[in-house]
Amino acid sequence: MKFATPPGAKFTISNTLPEELRTPEHEVKEAAVEVTSGEFGYYVTQEIADKIAGQSTELNWVAGWLDFVITKQTFLYPVTKLPLIALYAGLEKTIPCILQGIVPIPLVLEEGKLGVYFVPPDIKNEATFAPKHYKAVYFSFSNAYLDKFKSEHPQFQAVYDKKRESEMQGQRIEPIDLNANDYHIIELLRTSTLQGEALKKLYEAYTSLLLIGYYLRLSEREKLPVTKTRQYHEAISIAVQYIDTAYSNPKSVPEIAKLVFVNETTFRIWFKDIMKRSPAEYIMDQKFLHVEEALKDPKLSVNQIAHMTGFADGEHLSKMFKKRYHITPAKFRMNLPGYPKTV
Repeated sequence: MKFATPPGAKFTISNTLPEELRTPEHEVKEAAVEVTSGEFGYYVTQEIADKIAGQSTELNWVAGWLDFVITKQTFLYPVTKLPLIALYAGLEKTIPCILQGIVPIPLVLEEGKLGVYFVPPDIKNEATFAPKHYKAVYFSFSNAYLDKFKSEHPQFQAVYDKKRESEMQGQRIEPIDLNANDYHIIELLRTSTLQGEALKKLYEAYTSLLLIGYYLRLSEREKLPVTKTRQYHEAISIAVQYIDTAYSNPKSVPEIAKLVFVNETTFRIWFKDIMKRSPAEYIMDQKFLHVEEALKDPKLSVNQIAHMTGFADGEHLSKMFKKRYHITPAKFRMNLPGYPKTV
């Protein structure tokens, strides 16, 4: 999602995050940074994107953190070259907008709200900014990504169709309130230190949880039929949060099921439906994600990493690592870019 400046406005663009935003509360590791500065102040986009397999430019999804540090009232224009479908969360301050559809839709991108928006291409959408610091995050999707999501979660087809039809006709369906779970997922993504494919897998899993939670609550509010209950989303979300924090020494799968008040058999079915892998596979994935990260630190021995990540010892970790990656941890870390070869 890009924002154009007012016609005739003088501005500069850079790729360096302003010093005041280089803090744990604002900076997104591994993100591409774009800063647009002008007499109005500046705004920053920090994006992480996944390209469609086999394509050089087309994107499967984009996650972007927005900071608008506005010092003089101005208008900015959300623009897109392709039809954009985005899940948008207002994190700080409310932005009044007009989205141009068949009929212009006046709305406010509210603080503390989560919504899906359909933005037509090459149209002058308008957003009004008073002198404030605004924060938001968006997740935009290709049609292929959403088609896949809908095929995997057909229970949301009715509410998806109603929302899209309403907005194309110039009507507006109010967004839902961000809950504590939404904020937690967004923060886990923003602060992740993973890289490459591991980071993309994390984004896809957690973005699916955000979408599921959104459509589930919207379906209930609009009284549209769904075949899963609120417990479907919340139980698995809580379980994932627990595993992410206790990956080195988690409870057993039956104990995790009890933790979220779900029958073990049902829990396993629900977990695999949402996360596309079993609970045990997800736990092991988390362990190895942290092993990969720890191997970047030359000060840590394989034995130390084993104890940090829940393996019995270095020998056990090496055996499991080689089975998974077909290479030893020692050789893996020696092949890492920038790793000191003399260590």
